Amino acid sequence: MRKTLYIFRGGFDQNVLPSSKSDQEEASFLLIQDGVKQQQGLFDCVFALSEDVAARKVSSSLPAASYRDMLRMIFEADTVAVLSLSPILISGMVV
Repeated sequence: MRKTLYIFRGGFDQNVLPSSKSDQEEASFLLIQDGVKQQQGLFDCVFALSEDVAARKVSSSLPAASYRDMLRMIFEADTVAVLSLSPILISGMVV
């Protein structure tokens, strides 16, 4: 089974996420930087980087991941996708 790690640096459009669970892919999601502000519990394996949660003074009900955890997740994954969409792009407006 392939492991994919999706790292979100900011807000994201749910259309970029896998549409359903797959028997061939194990997907995990890590919210970092401003991504920790968007608390989406859409999937089972969603984590928030604890240092960024503290730095942005937001509360999170998601499981916390440290920098060490993030590195472990990256090295254990077969594929890593880093997504960084701004709210302006999500709404379809161009500045």
